[in-house]
Amino acid sequence: MSGGADMELKKAFGDLQLKMQETASRLQFADQQIADCKKKIAYHNIAHKQLSSMPEGTRMYASCGRMFILDEKENILAGMMKGVESSNEKIKTYENNKELLKRSQKEAEDNLRELVAAKKQASK
Repeated sequence: MSGGADMELKKAFGDLQLKMQETASRLQFADQQIADCKKKIAYHNIAHKQLSSMPEGTRMYASCGRMFILDEKENILAGMMKGVESSNEKIKTYENNKELLKRSQKEAEDNLRELVAAKKQASK
């Protein structure tokens, strides 16, 4: 009887370890994405500050893939602000995903603890 319980515990520990590794890699990926978004925001803020000092009506080039497009200063600044807003939204999304991952990991650990406690009670 205890052999079956040991196998069940082994399987539960294996599943938890797999889930922990998967969650850790997802958390690391989310942290990296958040860092990338923060770098983009810092870049856009610095560029916005520099471009704001240019005279009104100045025509500037904006990069678009491997080419540049001639555009008005106001349009370029508006595009930068849209980039900042989208990065902020992405950061919020990644933060929410991190919280969900941490909660699911905690639930799995709690379930395993309950299983171990139940097996100890059953063996006594």
